[in-house]
Amino acid sequence: MDSEMDASGSKDVEMTEENCGNVVPRIKKKKLTPKEIPKQDIKYEVYTPELPLGPEEELRFDKSAYIMLHSAQTGNPCLSFDIIRDNLGERREEFPLTAYVVGGTQAAKARSNSVLVVKMVNLTKIKKKNSDDSENDDSDDSEDSDDSELEEEELPQMHCALIKHAGCVNRIRASVHQGAPLVATWSELGRVNVWNISLQLAAVDSPLLMKRYKEEQHSTSTTPLFTFSGHQVEGFALDWSSVMPGVLATGDCKRDIHVWNPSEGGTWLVDQRPLIGHEASVEDVQWSPNERNVLASCSVDKSIRIWDTRSAPSQACKLTASNAHESDVNVISWNKNEPFIASGGDDGVVHIWDLRQFQSESPVATFKHHIEPVTTVEWHPTEATVFASGGADNQVALWDLSVERDMEPEQDLKDLPQELLFIHQGQTDIKELHWHPQLPGVIFSTAQNGFNVFRTISV
Repeated sequence: MDSEMDASGSKDVEMTEENCGNVVPRIKKKKLTPKEIPKQDIKYEVYTPELPLGPEEELRFDKSAYIMLHSAQTGNPCLSFDIIRDNLGERREEFPLTAYVVGGTQAAKARSNSVLVVKMVNLTKIKKKNSDDSENDDSDDSEDSDDSELEEEELPQMHCALIKHAGCVNRIRASVHQGAPLVATWSELGRVNVWNISLQLAAVDSPLLMKRYKEEQHSTSTTPLFTFSGHQVEGFALDWSSVMPGVLATGDCKRDIHVWNPSEGGTWLVDQRPLIGHEASVEDVQWSPNERNVLASCSVDKSIRIWDTRSAPSQACKLTASNAHESDVNVISWNKNEPFIASGGDDGVVHIWDLRQFQSESPVATFKHHIEPVTTVEWHPTEATVFASGGADNQVALWDLSVERDMEPEQDLKDLPQELLFIHQGQTDIKELHWHPQLPGVIFSTAQNGFNVFRTISV
């Protein structure tokens, strides 16, 4: 069952699988309850999001398309999160899996918000049906039986340590600097905070330390290492550099970008002179994964800009795609293996930009699949041609630029891009997704109705 997390403490939350759609299937039914429908009368059809469901149709989760699928809810929406790297090993594929994440809430009351440090354990693999079972078996009992067959100690669980946060968390990002696990948060109150979450990570790893954490009320007594209030307005853009430890970039809803450099005593020197170039709200920033001092940003002004932060702020913008999208550019992602940037906008389009041809201001690939604004996009951490996108149309799409059709597609699929691998559904108004860098193919996504953690057969 799904449980809520209280902002005043921490709680273990049992995670469950729930019905989610993907490219297949859609069930078309008569006016009968599911158990009254003879199997031969159930018509399975390919579902794509632009097709409205009829009054006698519903989406069904197809277990054969997933290796793993879990969902979890928090008491208040947690619409930004990040993966925390751990010491459990790289490329872990043996189930059950364990993962650490950090998220921030968006509660109706500013004083009710928290940073959530989370450990997810017993992330189990989906139990497949026997090969002699019917492919289109419509038994609700069989879909709900997996968790009921597990012992309580084997059920997926989520252990959480909370930190009170002033205002909604617009965005949150994790990093490590000088051995300390750090988290930066953008507050709706116009402040950017940096937190050391060592105590919280220790608490989620130990029931004894978790008990002490609650008793000593660390959720309310923990304070930020550092706070910057120089933006003067709230913002969303936030990114740690992976090649310059401790270096941070933040962008606000006015148009300003500030660069932070670590200093002595757990503090930061923030350049009070913002990078000059954007003409409206900066929606996202991304440091180059390979080059020092190189930063990308996108904005409501429709542009994507590449900066060299060694230059004076008025001269730091080196490359610009002025009309990268038809409207707001919401998100960007920098490929770790190739000189590509992916961007997503309010126009529902995902563009791929080759930095070697960026001055042409023309993307090398364009995908118009989402039917609402694209709110999140991220390249696979190791597969150079694979990325995922998500949006307000309630779908996460997996893509592979290297795919070429070797045969004529089925009639139901002929209008889908050949690079589209998979459509995951079941969440409402998706806000962010991240690939787990240590769990191959595993995606975490968050939306208004909670988290999904899944791996598909496609990646």
